[in-house]
Amino acid sequence: MLDQRIALMDRQTYEKMLEVALDEARLGRAEGGIPIGAAIFTRAGELVSRGHNRRVQQGSAVLHGEMDALERAGRQPASVYRENIMYTTLSPCAMCTGGYNLRQRAALT
Repeated sequence: MLDQRIALMDRQTYEKMLEVALDEARLGRAEGGIPIGAAIFTRAGELVSRGHNRRVQQGSAVLHGEMDALERAGRQPASVYRENIMYTTLSPCAMCTGGYNLRQRAALT
């Protein structure tokens, strides 16, 4: 179910945030990896973190784009994640959804 905060977001803001995730996917492809990107933003539209799939580059089984973005965000209290929205270029897998849910996120799109 789409979070109400996203439903109320204007299209230009949504596209700007999604473009950051797309840029990360392009970076992953340029590195010879799987082109999937993610970006985490505050409700106010400030970039918190970004990442891309690094499974091929790092030889990792778990370094998906979403996990890379979470890792780059660093350790934050759950209250910080509760106020964030993650944008991804592909529907998150169960691992990535679970990882973000554990941080009590506001929305994952």
